[in-house]
Amino acid sequence: RVRRWRRRVLWCRGRRQQSMNMLAQIFDRRRQEKFLLKFQMWNRWAVCHRCARERTAFPTFAEAVPFWDAWLQAYLSREKKLNQEVVQMQRKFAFRMSLSSWGRYMEDLRQRRYVWRQTVSFCERLSVMRGYVAWRELAQTQKGVRHRLRAILRNIL
Repeated sequence: RVRRWRRRVLWCRGRRQQSMNMLAQIFDRRRQEKFLLKFQMWNRWAVCHRCARERTAFPTFAEAVPFWDAWLQAYLSREKKLNQEVVQMQRKFAFRMSLSSWGRYMEDLRQRRYVWRQTVSFCERLSVMRGYVAWRELAQTQKGVRHRLRAILRNIL
């Protein structure tokens, strides 16, 4: 009985070891498959982004990968949606920029008109002041001439 029990225990240990080895092989195989899948996805992603930068068509790959097909479909639909949004935003942006540039133009025009009015006003004041100074100098000169003329006439007569 003990021999049979011992053989049974050894057989169970062997089966346990075999199952553990089998599970380890399956785990290693799955890990390698995941790594290969990640590497394929990265490689295809790099190729597609290079094509997108160069604005060429996306290539078709010989080996079908369901994860890649799903990702590529989602990426293309996202790109299409973004392009449509860009077109809409472009119109709004152009309209906003034209309005803002029109506002800047009008502000510049107001500023120029203000500067022109100030310049005209300054020139008018300056010409009035120059006229006043010239008139005052003329009056002073005439006053001096009259004063001298009276003095000469007084001395003569």
